[in-house]
Amino acid sequence: MISNKMVLCYLFILALSFVLPGCVQDKYNKGAENVDFTNIGGFTDPNGQARIRLIVYSGEAELENIKSYADRLGCGMLFAYFYPESTDRNEIPIEELESSRSFVEAREILFKGEGYGKWHFAAQCLGLIPTVTDCQERSISTNCR
Repeated sequence: MISNKMVLCYLFILALSFVLPGCVQDKYNKGAENVDFTNIGGFTDPNGQARIRLIVYSGEAELENIKSYADRLGCGMLFAYFYPESTDRNEIPIEELESSRSFVEAREILFKGEGYGKWHFAAQCLGLIPTVTDCQERSISTNCR
């Protein structure tokens, strides 16, 4: 027979399972209603293992907004670079990246290409959880140009 304490414990756990996800969702969506994201280009290696995404955002994005969006992109060798909407599209290597023949070539275009602007945020996900960097605050990060 189940004791009253066990029943209360199960009810408490059940209640937490409904309350906690809402709290976490609010944390990651803080201010997200003012930020829109648009995927403007990318590269996927021929084996489909490594992916690079170029994304433009509008609004006043904060690191938490980028983290929330990056979580939705998935993982498994994903690299995403976020430019403010005000960035001139000629400073973003969209066509060059899409016509790359290899992942190494695509990364060289992004990091060593001449005449391209810097992205504001970068996300990298090699496992399960993306690592997001604010490149204006930590410009020496390996995620930043």
